Amino acid sequence: EQMELQFEALKTQLSPHYLFNSLNTISSLIYKDVNQTEEYIRKLAGTYKYILDSDKIPLISLKKEMAFIHDYCYLLKIRFGKAFKVYIDIAKEFEELCIPPISIQILVENAIKHNVFDDENPLEVDIIANEDSVFVRNKILKTPASRESFKIGLGNIRKRYEVFTSKKIQITQNEYFMVELPLLKNQING
Repeated sequence: EQMELQFEALKTQLSPHYLFNSLNTISSLIYKDVNQTEEYIRKLAGTYKYILDSDKIPLISLKKEMAFIHDYCYLLKIRFGKAFKVYIDIAKEFEELCIPPISIQILVENAIKHNVFDDENPLEVDIIANEDSVFVRNKILKTPASRESFKIGLGNIRKRYEVFTSKKIQITQNEYFMVELPLLKNQING
């Protein structure tokens, strides 16, 4: 069951949409800034490697997940410019605690899918941890007209947590959409 859930998360993250958007970004960068294009390609390759490897790892340290998130957010900042901002506050003492891999990325991607944003109304995503949880939060902006939510990503994260703990992910929705992911002890190397 755990492997099936990991595979479902993997399929979601390797969507043709993600690859298409990344290739379009490379195409627009290539003539503007060769060094930035090279950095973008390196980080894109690194994110794909992490995603492909994640199906073999049931839990990953927050430190490793956040290294991936830094690269992923770099790609988003290049793609969206000033329209996308991320604030990360993860203290070192929480870095060895674990979560299911690509959980935070799914939440960041959901924020992008479910909000309309631009330079004047940027999407701001906060990723903050305490000793018990990591929180991914964004202010709710206008919803895209054609976007329907099937809650597949949240459902997948919820099911993967159920494999390891009785702790539940918590969702709060007011002017912000916030998901609280419990941090788990390092039961498995990751």
